[in-house]
Amino acid sequence: MNKKLNLLIAYNVLLTIALIAYVLYTNTLNNQNQNIVEELTVERINIVEKDGTPKIIITNKERQPTDLVIEGKSYDYGRGKAGGILMYNDLGEEMGGYLFSGDEKEHGFNVSFDQFKNDQILALRSSEILRDGNKQKLYGLALWERPDSITTKQILEEEERIEKIISEQERQNEYEKLEKQGYYGANTFFAGRLWNGSTGLFLRDKTGNGKIRLFIDEEGNPRLELFDKNGEPTSIEKISNEE
Repeated sequence: MNKKLNLLIAYNVLLTIALIAYVLYTNTLNNQNQNIVEELTVERINIVEKDGTPKIIITNKERQPTDLVIEGKSYDYGRGKAGGILMYNDLGEEMGGYLFSGDEKEHGFNVSFDQFKNDQILALRSSEILRDGNKQKLYGLALWERPDSITTKQILEEEERIEKIISEQERQNEYEKLEKQGYYGANTFFAGRLWNGSTGLFLRDKTGNGKIRLFIDEEGNPRLELFDKNGEPTSIEKISNEE
């Protein structure tokens, strides 16, 4: 009798535990279902770390940040308004993104990746512009060589100084000095279609001088163009002799 009673008690205990577990499980499922959002309409989403450091910003064009925050200071970057996604490193500084915009006159998107403390070094770009009733297109993959000794912060501070100069000619001269000193780096690689309709591979050295152009021109002709260290047209034989 006692043995049967003990078995009955044990059975009831197990049944009670199972019932509680089932209730907890179904309640968890209900809570999970309550967190499912079928549709979300917003103008901007900020994804941040626990301390508030930005990681990803998903935004429409009106709410896109046009400034750059570097070491806690905001700089006017002059970026045009576009919707997209901006990505940030662990310091909360921008490190690339995906931007897109378009209307009847201008249409395009750009996916870019930045060098640490500097501007973009790799980008996938597509642009369409309507000029004088004619559509011009550029699209392809581009690479840049950026200096390690010059940062975006230094560039922006120099540009702030230059913008305070009253004379337009003096401002232009100062910008040219920055370019000659290598502040902006150089576009060294492009594979794709140029504005003039040529499609191919275009290579430059670290100073931005053209070196190799292998492409199909706008009339459908295959072209191979080589340039020496002075930017003058040359041949493979002459380049080999220079080396």
